[in-house]
Amino acid sequence: MHNTKIYIFLLCLVASFMGCRKLKSLSTRDVVVEFHLQKTATYCGGARPSDEMLAELSIPKPLADYQFYIKAGDVNDPDVPALFSSFTDDAGLAYVLLKPGKYLVVFEDKQDWTQYNAWKKMYSESSSNHSPIDTTCLLQWIKQPEFVFEVVADSACKVEFTKVQKCFWNEVPCLDYTGSIPP
Repeated sequence: MHNTKIYIFLLCLVASFMGCRKLKSLSTRDVVVEFHLQKTATYCGGARPSDEMLAELSIPKPLADYQFYIKAGDVNDPDVPALFSSFTDDAGLAYVLLKPGKYLVVFEDKQDWTQYNAWKKMYSESSSNHSPIDTTCLLQWIKQPEFVFEVVADSACKVEFTKVQKCFWNEVPCLDYTGSIPP
């Protein structure tokens, strides 16, 4: 009788351990994340567009064939390589398998130090069209992801983001453009 109790106890212990392992494996199961990336545009000067044309600029359109990078966490570190990189399709959609956790997305200009270093060098001194680039601001810019999202186990994950296309005079962050702007 005493051996039977020990046997049942050991059996329950093993079953409990196996159950915990199974629960743990369920919580780390990859989740399909659907990305829907879009773009809008702004009026950048020139001939005054009609109200319909202005309204058309603000309607989101697919950000097609666009590469994005996924990193862990919520602050971008250009020294840390991306976990995944993907391209959107013609409809601005992409699908990635991720484990539960917090992630961020950056685009090409923030995935490493390449763009940061190029702008820092190119705009280090003022010209007739711009002031020198603010390197403190630029460092904050590169650390800021495009967006952050969280993947939760056993739950659908759909991420939507709309990128606003900037005008030529404000496409470089942390730079004060002083040149002429189209009328």
